[in-house]
Amino acid sequence: MHYGFTALILALTWSKPVWASRLGTAYPKKEKQAKVGGVKKLTALAAVLLLFRLVSVVTIAPLNAPDEVGHMVMVTALARGELLTLENEHQYKPAYSYALFHPAPYVPYAAGLWLASRIDPSLLDMEHPKPQFKSGAVLAARLGGLVWFAVFAVFLLLLVHPYRFSIQLGAFSTIGLLPQITYTQSYVNLDAMGVSVMAMLVWALRKQNLAWIAFSVVLLMTSKLNYYCLLPLPLLILNNLRTRALVLATGIFSVVPWFYYNYTVNTAKYGSLLGFSALSQIYPDPPGGAAVLSRTFLGLSLNSAFGVFGYFTQAFPTPVFWIWKLLLLPTGLYFLTRSLLQKSTARPWHLGFASVVVANFFMHYWASFSGAMSPQGRYLFPASCILMGYLIHGVRNSSRSLSAITVFFWVCALGGIYLGAVAPPR
Repeated sequence: MHYGFTALILALTWSKPVWASRLGTAYPKKEKQAKVGGVKKLTALAAVLLLFRLVSVVTIAPLNAPDEVGHMVMVTALARGELLTLENEHQYKPAYSYALFHPAPYVPYAAGLWLASRIDPSLLDMEHPKPQFKSGAVLAARLGGLVWFAVFAVFLLLLVHPYRFSIQLGAFSTIGLLPQITYTQSYVNLDAMGVSVMAMLVWALRKQNLAWIAFSVVLLMTSKLNYYCLLPLPLLILNNLRTRALVLATGIFSVVPWFYYNYTVNTAKYGSLLGFSALSQIYPDPPGGAAVLSRTFLGLSLNSAFGVFGYFTQAFPTPVFWIWKLLLLPTGLYFLTRSLLQKSTARPWHLGFASVVVANFFMHYWASFSGAMSPQGRYLFPASCILMGYLIHGVRNSSRSLSAITVFFWVCALGGIYLGAVAPPR
């Protein structure tokens, strides 16, 4: 079946999109029909992305994804109507302070679990001291978390809608089918919200819709700290200093109550800032100095965007990683650099995206050094998405390059589903 899917995608992507060229010269009477057809094709692409997520939701063994046990503790507490704190968290999972995370990213997962618990109240049970959850509870939470995928898909669709279908397919493939993004949007975690907010923020900035920009920044401030690297976007793209200050102030003041509560209830009492005091228990011998800046560290960071995480460890053959690291990412960086050096009205956009890429890599290395985190591709989602966007935009006039890149990501996505289905629980 997988070979059949691959053959179908090869046939579609390498064939000349004759209908796409006709859209540009459509007569007025046909414009509405062409727009409807374009929306249908985009909706079909979004449905395919959803299918990949649903398969991953089912095939990933319960609690077999990174940190899913700890995230399920937070989700279960919210579904019970409780707010996890350091005082009551120890009875569930003392190793890491999930109580210090903002609860907003967990809400869709908790909503899915709460709805399922109306049918089976035992889904809210946890064993102590080491939490164990029923498979149905994990599945319900994962299905609720698909809300974040829906947000991501809608705004990605809106972003690529003005372009011809071959570019839409390329963008959906390189960003929507990047294996670890598919993986991350299929289990309980914090990163799924960050990717969705990124798509929302870029769309809002493109439309210069201040309400949506402010809302995106508010959500951004409640996500994981590594997504704060997106803050340069509104600060550099908005051309009005007063508007920049207003948007930034909105984001900051929206989380002041949470930080105050978190400080008084958790940090001041237990002396744990963002949970870093507990990390020494998890990583007793963290990398430091040159080890963090080594080629090996960078290789692990980039490889894990494809297959070094959870059950996917060593899932893909070595050539896949080399194509990703030495061809696709450098090409995307080349097109970003070339766009940045050109003088145009879009230069603030290029500067903003370049700032995000630099900030993202810096924050990844800083967190891995000071917090002793293991290098993971999900920490580089913002940079990966931006570079893939520039890659597709840069090769948009080369049908063969665009098709080859698209096929590469489809084959990896199909291979990921197969490997996920046969991988045993770890």
